[in-house]
Amino acid sequence: MSHSRNKRLLSDVLAEESDADFREALLDHTLHVVRRKRRFRKARQVTYASLMAVGLALIGFHFLVSKPVVSKGLEPPYLLVTTQPLTASAVFSTSRDHSIAVISSSPTVELIATSESSPALYQLDDNELLALLPSPALLVRRGPHLAELVFANPDTQQSLSPN
Repeated sequence: MSHSRNKRLLSDVLAEESDADFREALLDHTLHVVRRKRRFRKARQVTYASLMAVGLALIGFHFLVSKPVVSKGLEPPYLLVTTQPLTASAVFSTSRDHSIAVISSSPTVELIATSESSPALYQLDDNELLALLPSPALLVRRGPHLAELVFANPDTQQSLSPN
């Protein structure tokens, strides 16, 4: 059985007995597959070439574009403070063993004596303030530190207060 199957396969391959339509369809399909592979290969090449061109353009743009100029003459926004240690001749030191006594024969400080006197300002009480007014008035207390002045004649109040 395998011998007859091989014979049939061999005759199909040699295509002496096959029809022309089948061979033409097979050839069209093969050409179609080959053309499609060629198109994909060309598209891949174009894609690679365009990616390389874009990459080179970006790299060239990065290196060729001038950087903004930063002027070196601007002062920094801070003040740098530097210190240095003092020299040995600028350092003073004292010791407790040697104390110097200063004796003076004339007084260097004048003493001023003061005496108690009455205060220069005298604080008036409520009765003395009411006595200074030109017309009779009353002092109405509204609390320990709050009082209202009421005049018997309203015209007197308007003449005394500028507001």
